[in-house]
Amino acid sequence: MILSAQEVTTQFLMLPEQEQQKVIDFVLKKHIKNQSNLVQKTEKVVDKPRELGLFKGQIKMADDFNEPLPDSFWLEGKL
Repeated sequence: MILSAQEVTTQFLMLPEQEQQKVIDFVLKKHIKNQSNLVQKTEKVVDKPRELGLFKGQIKMADDFNEPLPDSFWLEGKL
């Protein structure tokens, strides 16, 4: 069951004050944790610069790379 924002607000306001505080604490804790995770992910990307040349010599280019592909390639051999 999905509640609208208005229904959630109505249900929230019907809770006793102590329960409302528990809900607020829970939501804030989740929000802070999510923000912390976003910052950590961003820091990981920023802190570790890219290293060039990791695959140097491991990738080979075919000698006929610039040659046109045969019709069989495009037509799946259905000539």
